[in-house]
Amino acid sequence: SFVHDWQMADLLPALDQVKAGRSFDAGQAAFREVGCIQCHRFAGEGGSVGPDLTGVGRRLNIHDVLESILLPSKVIAAPFRTTEIETKGGELITGHIEREDDKTIVIRTNPQVQESAVIPKQNVKRRDQSQVSNMPTGIVNVLTKDQVLDLLAYLISDGRRDHPALQK
Repeated sequence: SFVHDWQMADLLPALDQVKAGRSFDAGQAAFREVGCIQCHRFAGEGGSVGPDLTGVGRRLNIHDVLESILLPSKVIAAPFRTTEIETKGGELITGHIEREDDKTIVIRTNPQVQESAVIPKQNVKRRDQSQVSNMPTGIVNVLTKDQVLDLLAYLISDGRRDHPALQK
């Protein structure tokens, strides 16, 4: 159920609280309950639709991790951008380009299953990169502030219970 429409300004003052004393179990539970695990691989588990989050705490600072969660369309890594193709017949096909040659584009329309569409290039009216992430905006709005902070600590911990963010 909805808890709060989290914005950067709501959580930025609390980011110091992620440095220590957070709960591994609560962070892991939030990762699973919100559905992050369905699309993201982390610490050896999860999906492959979105980026692998293993090591995210070494690649990004905590501010950027939070921003990626709250504003998923602000920065979309190239391999995870969705392509939109409009055919000359008016059909709109959205997905990830699997392969392409001089005559056809093969686009995976549903990353959860092996569905792909083969589109003859001569039928393409328009082709654009989507500016909207596949990750839903507001995904953490069902979490309390402490749960969001525990999730952040869990993510920067690389799945290690002995990480300083998870020590009392």
